[in-house]
Amino acid sequence: RLVTLGLEQRAKVNIKVRQPLSKLTIQNTDLGEEYLALIKDEVNVKTVAGDEAMKDEVVLDTTVTEDLRKEGVVRDVIRAIQELRKTAGLTVGDRVTLVLESDEKAKELIHAFIHDIKKVTLVTGIEYGHVPEATPLVIDEFTFKLGFKK
Repeated sequence: RLVTLGLEQRAKVNIKVRQPLSKLTIQNTDLGEEYLALIKDEVNVKTVAGDEAMKDEVVLDTTVTEDLRKEGVVRDVIRAIQELRKTAGLTVGDRVTLVLESDEKAKELIHAFIHDIKKVTLVTGIEYGHVPEATPLVIDEFTFKLGFKK
């Protein structure tokens, strides 16, 4: 129920679940760590705090800081890489290098999250270069073209 309420609050302000948020405050303070971790993961928040004095059952902090926004952009890039792997017929065992075409600002963003991207997408490395056959991926002010090299 707490997850549903948290997700409903996201939907009311039109924030997708892939966009991380900083905090969900819940009225129930008697939940174990495993439940708090599950809620944190499902609602995609950095912390879950308890406050028995709250009037509402859950309160979601919907402030998207610049750092959280960038993390959300990277999650969208990761989703696009995973979709590209699937489209290319790659399996979990296939190790490839991601070839990325973007401007400097986008390269800086990717560099800041390179370990997360490599871990989740199973790419062995990231090279910057021309990807003529790729469709541009535009997320906020960032534009990427993605491809693979075996």
